[in-house]
Amino acid sequence: MSRKTFTPKQIINKLRKVGVLISQGGTAIETSRKAGITEQTYYRWHREYGGMRIDQAKRLKELEKENSRVSRSLSPNYHLTYPFSRRQPRETLKPIEETESGKTCL
Repeated sequence: MSRKTFTPKQIINKLRKVGVLISQGGTAIETSRKAGITEQTYYRWHREYGGMRIDQAKRLKELEKENSRVSRSLSPNYHLTYPFSRRQPRETLKPIEETESGKTCL
């Protein structure tokens, strides 16, 4: 199934539509399905865009794009600046050795 990208205007309109249907007595599952989104998407959008106007949502997206562009341009070697930002390989364990008495030790 292909993933559709919604504009901030479409997201706000869908949230309003679902909000109206919920206030009329519908459940979140039913109303989000009627709006063409999953329940999880509704709750994620509600958390991110809940209570915003369309112009505020557009401004938020513009700022997020600008922030990512600036952070990439300032630190091209981000993984060197913040070494824990990438997954570090685990240390390998030493092989178990047997002693003369037959006991094992590390």
